[in-house]
Amino acid sequence: DWVRLRAPNEQEQKKEDDWISLMEAYEPMDLPVVKEFFPFGVYDAPPHNSSKHPMSARMALRMLSSHHLNYVQASAHTFVSAAEEMGMYLGVRMRGASTYFKRGGTAAVTAWAGPIIDRIKDSPAVICYDMGDENKVYKLWGDVGGIGVLHQLDPTRPSVSCFYDWVPQRRYDPYVPLTLSDIYPLSGGKERTASYLYDWCRQIASKTDNKRHWMILQAFGTAPWRPMDDTFVPTVEQLRLQIWSALAGGARGIIMYSTSYDRFRMMADQWGNPNELMKEAARLGEILIPLGRRLLDCEVDFDTKIACDNEKILVGVVHSLQRDTRYVIVANKDEKDPQGGKLTGLEGGLFDLEAIEEAADGLVEPLRPGGGRIYMMGPAGRFKGEAKIIRRNRVEEARRAA
Repeated sequence: DWVRLRAPNEQEQKKEDDWISLMEAYEPMDLPVVKEFFPFGVYDAPPHNSSKHPMSARMALRMLSSHHLNYVQASAHTFVSAAEEMGMYLGVRMRGASTYFKRGGTAAVTAWAGPIIDRIKDSPAVICYDMGDENKVYKLWGDVGGIGVLHQLDPTRPSVSCFYDWVPQRRYDPYVPLTLSDIYPLSGGKERTASYLYDWCRQIASKTDNKRHWMILQAFGTAPWRPMDDTFVPTVEQLRLQIWSALAGGARGIIMYSTSYDRFRMMADQWGNPNELMKEAARLGEILIPLGRRLLDCEVDFDTKIACDNEKILVGVVHSLQRDTRYVIVANKDEKDPQGGKLTGLEGGLFDLEAIEEAADGLVEPLRPGGGRIYMMGPAGRFKGEAKIIRRNRVEEARRAA
């Protein structure tokens, strides 16, 4: 058997030359705002037709903001004005750039995306462009070409793409400034629990040399009144455990999939009424947005070994190299009962950043099922500065969500 390869025709060669030219001038950028902003939000905004009327968009984002959610990944560009008003950030969906690039190269993407970018380029609410969901390797050429053109049109914002498989993630990695991954562990036939995200996030950190990682986790499942597929609606405890496990594993942003979609039961019904998952997200957002901002310059510390005498307590350590500060993040893997314990291997004092007090003798007070805590490890003098910043962050978040 044999295959005869032909040379590219004139149109194909022109597209390839266009792609090469774009990549020669392209370098993925880490937007300054992501060094200051801890995303705690949702994927796509509810409902799907909200963007067709400004008042609908405003109502949708107001519901999210008031529940201490601050970000929407893969948002419609027509949400920008409402996001500005509600103190939300957006990753605007621009996936069409891939299709247009494959059709007509830079000129086609520019004709489609240029007018959109002109309308939103001055908005502080837009922090990145969303270029795909669970992308496969075969889409790389068109996606990366589209990313290159978007960068030409707007060099102030990066493009990101979501993955659930390491193979395409590895291929796309040179072209994106951060890792955006989704893993939905609560599915039939998979021997995974909500705490699996700890292992997944540590694996990502190891393979990407601690590149910034935003984790999309499961806040959906098949509604009991619909034909069953292989996804289960998480309990409050399981949603809680996914979030804390991801943070302990090194995630520097949390995005929940998702708010409302007719096929699944999610965090709100079709009328925008929040359920128990949304209420738990609100409780956690109020706590974690101020604390998460302290983790933005951290990397997973694979060398510092801290353990707990209770095997049901999961322990992760992250390290700010710039500030030479380590944080210990713990999660209760037990979804039924509170669990606590005593940490070993500590170097210096241990300070509870939620309670803003010292955790005497390395004791982890009983955590609610699936719950967690963030501690600072170090001297008392450093903790005083940490506490001051956290209190200020809390005031800012309360004002934003009010």
